Amino acid sequence: MEPVRKVMRIAETAKVFVLEDSPERVAWFRQRVPQATFASNAEQALAILDDQKFDVCFLDHDLNFSDVAFPDTRPGSGQRVAHYLAQERFSGIVVIHSVNEAGARAMKSHLPQSHVMPFGTFELENGASSNPHLNGKSELRKGQKGLAATIYAASIAQPGRPNEDAFFVGRLADAPLAAVFDGQGNAEGAAKKAARQLERLYTESGGRLDWTRNAKLLDSHLLGANKSTMVAVSLVEDAISLCAVGDSRAYLVRDGQANILTVGAGKQQLGSGAIQPLIKQFGAQDRDLILLMTDGAWTRFSLYQLAQTVMKNLANLPELPNSTLKQAAKGGVCDDMTVVAIVVHRR
Repeated sequence: MEPVRKVMRIAETAKVFVLEDSPERVAWFRQRVPQATFASNAEQALAILDDQKFDVCFLDHDLNFSDVAFPDTRPGSGQRVAHYLAQERFSGIVVIHSVNEAGARAMKSHLPQSHVMPFGTFELENGASSNPHLNGKSELRKGQKGLAATIYAASIAQPGRPNEDAFFVGRLADAPLAAVFDGQGNAEGAAKKAARQLERLYTESGGRLDWTRNAKLLDSHLLGANKSTMVAVSLVEDAISLCAVGDSRAYLVRDGQANILTVGAGKQQLGSGAIQPLIKQFGAQDRDLILLMTDGAWTRFSLYQLAQTVMKNLANLPELPNSTLKQAAKGGVCDDMTVVAIVVHRR
């Protein structure tokens, strides 16, 4: 089955600007829109936008200043660029392609006319269009049934230190995926490197990952660098697939009960060259909730406390990761903490 994507046709004469720091994503855009102008950080973007006029802008939120940005205007954030475009009364088309939902919402608050389309959920074609700049059409698979997943994420760092955690969210409609990574001591680069490599493997495979093979590829990718844990979960054809390396955890909350999914995961981390990944698969159910947590977060909870935190947030699931982090931080933040919530539901 082909992933559900929106196809956007960019006119060959359109002037296109792309704010993106991932080399893999830059290559993806460049292949499809060769006339595009690129910036990898906010300062560079503002200089280009001040000097040139564009018809279409693609904007990311989380740039190279941080693995997991928050929805603010700190230096480097894509929201700073959205704020600038709003001030300049930009009249062209804006596509916010960030996978950070909170960041994307914050950017859209500056640009209400913009389109939020997370990377991986759309395709670009460069050619004739009925619109002078861009034309979009939905190409939805007929008879779409079964289960889908909505994913929310949040992360906080130790005060005064860089965040050594990272996460990746893949939003292909037929194969949603989420993963968290915890770098080993001053290893922000290792966690980020692993997350970006997983993103590349996910995109190239259309979301159909062979975890036995891909865990080894990720392990090899970090050889010679600092190490990182990983726990990843995907939903494909109503089945949950899990891969765990190291002590980051996955929990299943079903019918008000929480259970650890990663019991038995090996201690060796990505980059050790000796990983023994825990790989399992099980049937998903409507209203299942899966939490991925680095050890800075999960060590603060018993199973009962975690289930209670989830139940208290059922009416506001987008805030569940932040609420979980706030609960975990009550005793002080002595480690980076990351939480990803995967909410399974009927389409």
